[in-house]
Amino acid sequence: MALLGGCASDVVACGVGCSPSPSWQLATEQSVGAGARGIVVTDCNGDDHADIVVANSASATISVLKGHGDGSFAAQETFSAGPKPWMLALGDFDGDGVKDLVVANFVNGASVMMGYGNCAFSPATNILPPAPSGMYSTAALAVAARDLDGDGHDDIIAQATGPMGVASFFAVLYGKGAAIFEPAVMIPVKSPTSEIVVADFNSDNIPDIAGAQSSSREVPAPMPL
Repeated sequence: MALLGGCASDVVACGVGCSPSPSWQLATEQSVGAGARGIVVTDCNGDDHADIVVANSASATISVLKGHGDGSFAAQETFSAGPKPWMLALGDFDGDGVKDLVVANFVNGASVMMGYGNCAFSPATNILPPAPSGMYSTAALAVAARDLDGDGHDDIIAQATGPMGVASFFAVLYGKGAAIFEPAVMIPVKSPTSEIVVADFNSDNIPDIAGAQSSSREVPAPMPL
């Protein structure tokens, strides 16, 4: 994984490689697991330093790099995840004030890994099993977390793909606290989604969902919930 140190345009001097104009220091390398894919940043141990979490698809793990606050990081600590972890999102799914992870797994839906507040995470628990009707498979390439219904519990949006890729859905799992979720509500979309974002696009104070669909070269219209 490559790390680059940046400088803002109004900074006169901030170390090697910086100048009055925008610039970046040379990248440094940090070891993570095999097949690094998704990445998120959080303060997972409460020391006010940014830490990095990486999904390693080939080694079925996540890597946690604890930040020192000076642009350097400790060696990775790894935790078992679901098979082929692809993308990550952060949320508080049990209401303890500690950030948890939701993982989009390329071959096994979505899973949650509860945070302990010390940059350690629980083993993965699957939350998007196969549909009994075979309506969708368990492949997931994208995931997001947000309180969609205003009940104070973070909810999860995951991409789910139908058999042989002929249909795709946003799977919305409403959180009930204590890391418990209602059965997925399936929202059809045109094609598999590689990234999901949640924001209020129409200024009605209600979260909306948008996704990037690489195969169709389109972004679906934001969908209110």
